[in-house]
Amino acid sequence: MNTKKCFLRLFFLIFSLILYSEEKFDDEDYQYFLKINAGYIEASETFLTEQAIIKYNKDLKEESRLSSYCLFNKSGQFVRIKSKNKIQYFFSSNEGYWLYNKNLKTPLKISGAYKIEEFEVQDILKTDFKNDYKILEYKNNDFILEKQNSKASYKYIIFTKKAKNIFELKFTDAKQTPIKKLVYHIENIDGYPCFAKIDVYDMLFEKNTYSSWVTMSIKKADIPASLFSYSQLKHLTQKMENLIKK
Repeated sequence: MNTKKCFLRLFFLIFSLILYSEEKFDDEDYQYFLKINAGYIEASETFLTEQAIIKYNKDLKEESRLSSYCLFNKSGQFVRIKSKNKIQYFFSSNEGYWLYNKNLKTPLKISGAYKIEEFEVQDILKTDFKNDYKILEYKNNDFILEKQNSKASYKYIIFTKKAKNIFELKFTDAKQTPIKKLVYHIENIDGYPCFAKIDVYDMLFEKNTYSSWVTMSIKKADIPASLFSYSQLKHLTQKMENLIKK
């Protein structure tokens, strides 16, 4: 009887170890992704990046291209987007999101879901994956992230490593139905590891097109964190224009 009990205990111990090894996962890739993302939302210095926003059709042909500059600092992010007929500015901070252009006397507060050529402002400017989401489970080689506060726009994110330095994030609803897909390509630009390209796919409506936010240059900018405030947007706008002219 004792032998039988010992055998059963050994069997369950081995079975438990097998289950544990199957469920155990390594989140090293996700931590690397978080480190790159932190460079955009936790930077103690200010950085200026130059980007192109390119829209492609289903045949991978370029349909449109916009010029963009973005200032990043832990106190906020400020984007300048130039199209053929206008220049618009978008500001993101813990205070919220604002739109500003020459036709507005004062900056206009907007939702984080405001679209810029297929991009929601919050998705590109200020998604704090580290603090707004946590790993819920590891399933089929994917990390399932769950939102932790009301700041997060999506209930879940499915995080997948597609290749070396390429990560796919599917933003979903409460039923884990994909709403949007972002593919992050990490490279070194001007000596800084960054999201060199972010491909954005609408999973619900505009399935025949996708857009890319492509970073072409990065440099430090002598702009204090104190200017990254709603009350200082006009001053910050002038500072950005002076940087671009140099």
